[in-house]
This record gives sequence, C-alpha cells and structure tokens, in this order.
Amino acid sequence: KKFVSLLNDVEYKTKNNQNKLNLLIGYDPIIELKNSILDGVFDENNLTINTKLDLIIRTGGNTRLSGFLPLQSRYADF
Repeated sequence: KKFVSLLNDVEYKTKNNQNKLNLLIGYDPIIELKNSILDGVFDENNLTINTKLDLIIRTGGNTRLSGFLPLQSRYADF
C-alpha cells in the first residue's frame, strides 16, 4: 500500500511534465505476450516491443539482466 501511495504521489506531482518515466516492476514479457495472444488482441502499441530503454537500475548489486527486455535494453546504461 505504501508503494502504490508513493507512485500515486509521484504521478500527481509530475502530471504536467512532458517527459515519460516507465517502470516495469515484476515484469514478465512471456506473460505479456501470452495475454495478448489469448485475448486476441495483438497491438504493438500495448507491448514493450517498441520500448527503448535508456537506463536500467538493478538493485541488490546484481549486474546481469536475467533475460529482462533483451532487445529493448541493448543500448541502455546500467
């Protein structure tokens, strides 16, 4: 509940900004793709396929991606 409240606060305070911030928390690209196929809706605009990452913050001191958005993160900074 605290985390959701914090995200809502950030969203409210930055609602007039022109920049984007996308957060992928607990993201699984396989589930995203399966859900799109099962729902019969394959809209590229709703998938992360067109997402280009600029920065990846990996907490816990890990330096590997563990399969996280391999195509989208190819030019991202850590």
